[in-house]
Amino acid sequence: MRKQPRPYRQVFYGQPVNWKHPLNRGLVSWWRVLPKFAGGLRFADLCHKNQGTLAGPAWSSPGRCSLSFDGVNDTVSIANEVNFDFERTNAFSVSCLFRQNNTTDTAHTLVSKRNSVAPEEGWEMSVFDGTDAGALQFGLFNNNPTNRILVRTPIDGIGANTWYHALATYSGSSTAAGVAIYLNGIKPTLTIVTDALSASILNGLSVQIGSRNNVNNFHNGHVAEAQVWNRELAAGEVFQVYQQSLLQWPETLNYLDGDWMLGSAAAAPGAGVGRGLTHSLRLGRLALAG
Repeated sequence: MRKQPRPYRQVFYGQPVNWKHPLNRGLVSWWRVLPKFAGGLRFADLCHKNQGTLAGPAWSSPGRCSLSFDGVNDTVSIANEVNFDFERTNAFSVSCLFRQNNTTDTAHTLVSKRNSVAPEEGWEMSVFDGTDAGALQFGLFNNNPTNRILVRTPIDGIGANTWYHALATYSGSSTAAGVAIYLNGIKPTLTIVTDALSASILNGLSVQIGSRNNVNNFHNGHVAEAQVWNRELAAGEVFQVYQQSLLQWPETLNYLDGDWMLGSAAAAPGAGVGRGLTHSLRLGRLALAG
């Protein structure tokens, strides 16, 4: 009899990923805060490929399992930048479980491989708190602002002191239609700011979590985990990644404004069954204690 894949993406907190799980197909990195054996902490890659080096962020509550960024100069630099050199013709996906401390900063960078100086080539997920306050945005840049793709969620969708799960997917189409952004597993109505990408977005810079190239747009808040895939996740997969992020943080979960379910990889939101748990879904925000 053929052995069936195990149902988990990861066995226990801090252990390697289960590569047989369909959600881990194309997973490049999955970062979490983990203690060092010799003391201190690290932003570890569960894929054991691209480790993070902390420059300032502190180990913080809730649950002592997130990084606290000061919004001034804190960042995490990720090794092996070439593993994240996605061209405009390559499909990829990026996720982040985060909280921001305020909505007054111009921008909170979450996960970025974007240059901080002209022409600002690269890609980036961030929260924009300027004119379109509280909008989650994802962009691919050759020459900002003329040669780029930039897509945003509705304004006022991201508040302060609340945890959110963000996930952006890109099809490799070189068009804004190829970008999808999901907030807490749900794709809201998106605004296309710019749809004019026609040249390379490659650079030789390290991925940064919490800043743009360790120079500006520093995140003021927390990050609990981040993930990158070298493929475009389907909507049902995105929802499952969101659900499993909730399950990985049971000690910090305060409340979820909405029911949730565990579903199969092909299940659509609101219509899944998994390991004895079946619930209807309504749109809600993720809030963690702390």
